[in-house]
Amino acid sequence: MTSEAVAFPMIGHWPKAEYRTEALTAYQGNPFIEALPPRQTALEWASRIKSEVAYDASYVGLPTVDRIDFVSLLRNVLFPLDWHLDFAAALHRLIREGYLARNPMDRGFLPQIAAYGSPNASPPGSRSTLFGTPGSYGLIGQSGVGKSKVIRSILRYFPQVIAHTDYNGQPFSWKQLTWLHIDCPPDASLANFGIKVLEQADLALGTNYLTSFVGTRSKERLQISMAKVAALQGLGVLVIDQVNVLNNVDIGVRRRFLDFVAEFNNHLGVPVVLVGNDDGRKVLTEDFGTALRYTGVGATDVPTLSIDDFELILSELWSYRILRQAGELTSEITRLFHDLCGANPDLCCKLYQLSTRRALSLGEESLSCELVKHVYGEYFSLIKLALAAIAQGRPSGPVRFNAAMTSPEFAAAISRGFQQPSISGVWTTGSTITPTARLIDESRLPSSSDGIPSRELPKTKIIKPSQCALVNVVRDGRAKGLGAYESLKAAGLVYRWPSS
Repeated sequence: MTSEAVAFPMIGHWPKAEYRTEALTAYQGNPFIEALPPRQTALEWASRIKSEVAYDASYVGLPTVDRIDFVSLLRNVLFPLDWHLDFAAALHRLIREGYLARNPMDRGFLPQIAAYGSPNASPPGSRSTLFGTPGSYGLIGQSGVGKSKVIRSILRYFPQVIAHTDYNGQPFSWKQLTWLHIDCPPDASLANFGIKVLEQADLALGTNYLTSFVGTRSKERLQISMAKVAALQGLGVLVIDQVNVLNNVDIGVRRRFLDFVAEFNNHLGVPVVLVGNDDGRKVLTEDFGTALRYTGVGATDVPTLSIDDFELILSELWSYRILRQAGELTSEITRLFHDLCGANPDLCCKLYQLSTRRALSLGEESLSCELVKHVYGEYFSLIKLALAAIAQGRPSGPVRFNAAMTSPEFAAAISRGFQQPSISGVWTTGSTITPTARLIDESRLPSSSDGIPSRELPKTKIIKPSQCALVNVVRDGRAKGLGAYESLKAAGLVYRWPSS
């Protein structure tokens, strides 16, 4: 679909509402629904979600420094996958259904908002005060699979604010806030949550709700005011990201936060999407009621990428030819990236960027398996053990990242420490144990059985100040064909514990 199909005329900073006739009777006569952009097919969503970087084939002839700069831009590349399309369709449906019982043309719309939180209002759970309970959604997936990036890409399709002036010949002045995307406060404070919502609403609407409410009301009244503002502005959906941080607070604090969000959803009819990494699953499944709520419209547990989907992502990165002799993407390179990155899209992009930069800085115009392995060993030391634990779960089934971090294998590896793997030993075709899993077996730190007394430390080599310029040490090592680590080791700046 062309961009003209969803272009809006502007009123001030905001697009003016253009109403579309709805086929279903239930959706008719509601300006909040009729002003939304049209629904999209899977193919149209794929086109909108896909994010590309401006590129010209002539870039391959640019100087090295310019090509290295271009490689940094590849972090913005996003290739649409099946779960992206499913979530996009579900989110559009969630917004539309959330407006069904919230029609500003109804006489009871404003009184119901005004009554929210007042002493005379019906008690929580009373159906007489509800707009109706819309669906909610849970999106859970490993860090680095692109959840937040995909959400931002999808939300951009909906104008965040739509300006209404008249509807069916009647004056109707309203600013409709279609979505808010905020991060969950790390302390799960409802006051901080309310401040975040008001702050983001002010940025979108050009209002000063935050200044009006903060400092003049109690925390409880601030929460009520925030909820009323969201309902009054016709908030279409509230996306709360990073809900996994709720695992770090007391269970009572966590329950109060989730109960408030549930009340916000129930009594004001605003759909809620909770997003988090694998630790967020604990939040959504802590009790049956919470799990049931966020399975209402659907819940997405982002799957581990298959080798075919992973190849699509790597092929997209590979298509930006910046190395002059890059050649075609081979199955060997694909499998190497897949295994080293644990099928994680973000890690794949980072490894590709780092490897390409290294190739350019060395004057090489192609990527070899050896170079990729070397870069992996040098830059992925903070994460390789977790990836190793994930890899040990294959092929019987993927081990989630949080499970990997607490697995016995990971704990054992941490207790022993690890060494950088040798390039030749990282990956072998046909190996039954993936390369990252092998890192655990290569790990080793000393214990009392190594013959080193627990209080006895190796003698430190005294280095003159003039010899401590690490840059010079590495530079001199490069001239001799040594890597950075090998250069520092040869200079006596690295001590390796003796093997048992």
